[in-house]
Amino acid sequence: MVWQVGCRPTKKFPGIDFGPGGFSEVRVIDLDPGEPELYQIAASAFRYGRRVSALEIPNTAKWCSDSPPDDYFTAHGIPFVSGDLRAAIEMVEPGIHQFLPLSISKLGGADEYQYWYWVVCNRFDTVDRDRTNLVLYRNLIWLTRDAAERAPVPSGEPVRIVFTSEGVGEAQFWRDAYMRQNHLFISRHAVKLLEPQGYTGISFAEREVS
Repeated sequence: MVWQVGCRPTKKFPGIDFGPGGFSEVRVIDLDPGEPELYQIAASAFRYGRRVSALEIPNTAKWCSDSPPDDYFTAHGIPFVSGDLRAAIEMVEPGIHQFLPLSISKLGGADEYQYWYWVVCNRFDTVDRDRTNLVLYRNLIWLTRDAAERAPVPSGEPVRIVFTSEGVGEAQFWRDAYMRQNHLFISRHAVKLLEPQGYTGISFAEREVS
């Protein structure tokens, strides 16, 4: 079974101000041959499904709210997790994923929270090409047929994305190789372990599987 991780803030996302550093020098370490550069640099690298070289990323940030951050939130398309959620992820799938530290403090307050950039380090081709009505544009990215053909008038065709669990094996968290947006996938086993714990900010949606 394939599920998708979503971000569901307990309150309206207040914003986050990152400290010194940036994302322009981030690079994927183990890039697949032939991949365009735009998919391996900056914030896109965090969504690639492999470890990154990120020496100059911010390691401090200001949280623009009096309320503490959720256990899970995203900024610039990058997922961030609390220490508790990180521990749970590593319990489910130990030694696979990359976690980079981020110390968050509240504006005008003394409270500090230890959070982590979560770099998912499994990458698979998981879309069922026979049953999905998306188009694998230039063998690089899944697009709707309208987008791939640059249709001036939308066709109104409903999008149907069908996944296959073949090739995923025992992986619990992964990125799809050609879904370049901020899609993060999770196994049913991992959902059953994480969901009852009540981690804030994170949601799970079941996807169609062939």
